[in-house]
Amino acid sequence: MKHTQQLEAIRDIVSKAFTEYCGSEVEFCETMLIRDGFYCGRCFECDTIRAIWFAEESLVKFYGEEGQFLESRQLNADTDHVWRQRAA
Repeated sequence: MKHTQQLEAIRDIVSKAFTEYCGSEVEFCETMLIRDGFYCGRCFECDTIRAIWFAEESLVKFYGEEGQFLESRQLNADTDHVWRQRAA
């Protein structure tokens, strides 16, 4: 999967999750993450939820308003299937 296709899939995952958490479609802000001068992912934020996508892992972690971990979702590049893992 090309990076642009992967990024669109991640944006779709984030949009759907934000809708699930907020109860309606929401607008969100997206910023690039840079670590030690290198691109490493994206951060997505809406009013109460934040999502961080780590490009190397293709993993999106979701955090609540107070920073608590909510769940992670991982895109399987071969099947476009999303794996979910929720906080206990």
